[in-house]
Amino acid sequence: MSTDTTRVGAKATLPAEFVQQMIAKAGGIVPLSAAGPLPPAEVPVSPREAPGVTAVLVVNDFHRLRFARAAVNNFVRQTYTNKHLVVVNGIDPATHPAEETRGDGTVVQLTPEQRADRCRVLTRDHPWVTEVACAPGLSHGAMRNAALQHVPVGFPWAILWEDDAFAHQTRIAFQMAHRIDDASPVMLRREVRVDVVNAVAAPFDTAAGLHSTLLFPVRPAHAFPDTTGYDAAEFWIKNWGGRQIAVPNLGEFPQSVMQVSFWHGRNALTRPQFLGEYADPKWYKKAAVTLDDVTYLNTVIGPVYGANFAASKAEHQPA
Repeated sequence: MSTDTTRVGAKATLPAEFVQQMIAKAGGIVPLSAAGPLPPAEVPVSPREAPGVTAVLVVNDFHRLRFARAAVNNFVRQTYTNKHLVVVNGIDPATHPAEETRGDGTVVQLTPEQRADRCRVLTRDHPWVTEVACAPGLSHGAMRNAALQHVPVGFPWAILWEDDAFAHQTRIAFQMAHRIDDASPVMLRREVRVDVVNAVAAPFDTAAGLHSTLLFPVRPAHAFPDTTGYDAAEFWIKNWGGRQIAVPNLGEFPQSVMQVSFWHGRNALTRPQFLGEYADPKWYKKAAVTLDDVTYLNTVIGPVYGANFAASKAEHQPA
């Protein structure tokens, strides 16, 4: 794939070749800004109702279990009332250690059944969460399609829920409040990206919207590509041709940190891809992450991920 990039916002980029390929697959549909007004809504939205929203979480790496469990807890605390989470678990139990050290220091051998149980995301059943096992080795796209097969009846919306992101407790309600019809997806335009390994936090903005925050109307014909990586972006372009409501979420704190995404060394993206220009120290020291943001990171999120963020230093404040 070409290394040439095309700007989609102040700091975010996507490979130009990828964008062109996806637009071609979508039949040459151009973004909303060039395509004109939205088509009429398929079904009117009533502000007096709370449509059901299904969050989709996939995990296939034993080492990311703690992230996935934190993401489940994060979902349960969402203020939006009519919600459900589908977790598709593709972790291979054989990757779990065969031995376990007990509290008294003794080491025991785990049976295959015990190893499989240790690989479950849910530590107990929850009425708002469904966990589904799938075969190890499936792509993110295939796992997300499996999750869509378990959307509860009468739930017309779905939202992507990453295992290495932390959403503010109002995120689902915030995005649902910004939909304008029942046919157009909604994405956030901004998140704070955190390099947990190096304890660096930086803002990330894109006018096209963050694909990892995709909130979309569920349709039987919609399917994610059987790939890992840009599957969410390809899904959006294929089904909506670049049409979306991209919500700035640049308001008062804590709205400015509606979502925080983490790079922990096992992501699909490299550190430079994840942080962009802020991967270079001369940029991240000027990162526009406020002290309020950093306090939120260190008090609410840091303990979960075992990090203390260096962005609290004075040189990390906006100029």
